[in-house]
Amino acid sequence: MTAAVASYPVLMLYFIVIAFAALWSALFLQGKFAPTLKISNTVEWMKNGLLRITISVENVGFVRCNIEKALCKVSAPDIQNKDNIQLPSVLATEWVDLGNAELIFKSTTHLTPKEIISCDRIYSVGSLSLLHIGTQVVFKNPWYIHMLGPKARTTRQTNTAYACSPNSVLRDKIAE
Repeated sequence: MTAAVASYPVLMLYFIVIAFAALWSALFLQGKFAPTLKISNTVEWMKNGLLRITISVENVGFVRCNIEKALCKVSAPDIQNKDNIQLPSVLATEWVDLGNAELIFKSTTHLTPKEIISCDRIYSVGSLSLLHIGTQVVFKNPWYIHMLGPKARTTRQTNTAYACSPNSVLRDKIAE
């Protein structure tokens, strides 16, 4: 009887060690098996008021990433009094409303690890000198991830960027 009582602390210690090992493994594997994308927007100003945007998405994670949809929106931020801007100042915010954004990568359903997809968009921007580009990829997670709730794994990844025309007053002020 005394030998059995003496082994309870040892069993509890084994249980605690195994529980910590399982918890660490679960957290480590959750991070390794989560989809991770690298989204980049490359801007090229063309003649006649045209803007070419190259959108690239790379799966830098270790698992296949299922994609529900990908969105892109190009908008002109509302900047008041462009001629009298005192730098440093906030010209526009990082927020892009993707409510009525353009659907891109329509035929892409998934990305395998290290796979890169890209598309080009050409916009007629006229005399606009500063544009805000927002790109968002929405993941399609398996049913068991949805059962765990929204905090179990991210459901989207977003990138924003600004494009300033080469002959803009803003570009000269930013370069100073």
